[in-house]
Amino acid sequence: MRLLSLIENPPTKLRKGQKILTALQIERKYRPLVVDIGLLVVSWSRLQETLARLFWFVTGIENGAIPLAIWHSTKSDRAQREMLREAAEVAFVSTLLKRAKLPTAASNKRANEDIVWLVNKANSLADKRNDVMHTPYLVALIEPKNQDNQLIPEATYGNPRALKLKGKDLRKEFIWYRGHADELCRFAYDLGTCIRWPDSVPWPDRPELPHHGQPPSPKTKRRKTTPKLPPHPPQPSEA
Repeated sequence: MRLLSLIENPPTKLRKGQKILTALQIERKYRPLVVDIGLLVVSWSRLQETLARLFWFVTGIENGAIPLAIWHSTKSDRAQREMLREAAEVAFVSTLLKRAKLPTAASNKRANEDIVWLVNKANSLADKRNDVMHTPYLVALIEPKNQDNQLIPEATYGNPRALKLKGKDLRKEFIWYRGHADELCRFAYDLGTCIRWPDSVPWPDRPELPHHGQPPSPKTKRRKTTPKLPPHPPQPSEA
């Protein structure tokens, strides 16, 4: 196996013209990528918290302290998203409730389908986010003067997540993932608003997710007029 071969015969010598990077050189080389990773973490965390808001509104419980306590009862983001999927099934499709949450069969069907789509997309993005967060990185040794050193995934010892990122333009990948998270976050927020106040705003369309290498859009296309919403329900600490 290639992995066994690498472990038995690890590279130990520098090629001619190479030298070890100093600590300052390594820090400078890491900095742009670290910023991209940090921005991805912020976008992902915002998405997950917006899904918590959506879960609250799907349950239909006025006091947010109860559904949010249920949401945070598990430390797993994926388990939280599965709770959202199951809550939507009961609220909009199941016959367990005397009546569905939204006024028409079409709106209930669409709400459930959109939440299933949203959870599936978030789960797919979660795996990519985990690749970024749990991959070991290293700065390649400086090549001869006509080439620059690079920050690369450390896949020498077969790390599965590093292998998935190997050979990719890391900055473009991370920006692409962040664009997905931002679009899903906006959609989740709009879904929650429509479910909580169904007569106040039009139902949102599913977002067009960015193509590979496309930077996150700085602004979302907004409607020409924004209906005035009723007052927000009390925050959990105030309820």
